[in-house]
Amino acid sequence: MPFYMTQFAYTAEAIAAMAKNPQDRSIPVRELAQKLGGRLIGFYFCFGEYGGILLLGSCHVHFPSSLLEQHSKRAELSESLDEVF
Repeated sequence: MPFYMTQFAYTAEAIAAMAKNPQDRSIPVRELAQKLGGRLIGFYFCFGEYGGILLLGSCHVHFPSSLLEQHSKRAELSESLDEVF
């Protein structure tokens, strides 16, 4: 199974909303990954150009972009970058 690393950035508005309502953000992403036929291996927040990293596993080459497209309907993402391992 190929592994993917996806870096993502939330908008300033999304970060402010998350700070007001802290919760485990990996749960909806994990559920969405499973729904799309993949799995979430890791979900990390970080500093820098991108505010977070997803480690994903899936046999489908378009899985990371599909996951982010679906997740962006629920959260405000400003940009993303995918890498295959």
